[in-house]
Amino acid sequence: STIVGATRPSQLDASLAAMDLTLDAQILRACDRVHEEILYPMG
Repeated sequence: STIVGATRPSQLDASLAAMDLTLDAQILRACDRVHEEILYPMG
């Protein structure tokens, strides 16, 4: 398994492209909701 430490959408895009994986809009919205609820611990 791999831990992806993307901090920008472009980094996540690059990591997913390397795996030939595409996330659908519903998954991306769920990720956005989590990101809004749980702020980056360092600000």
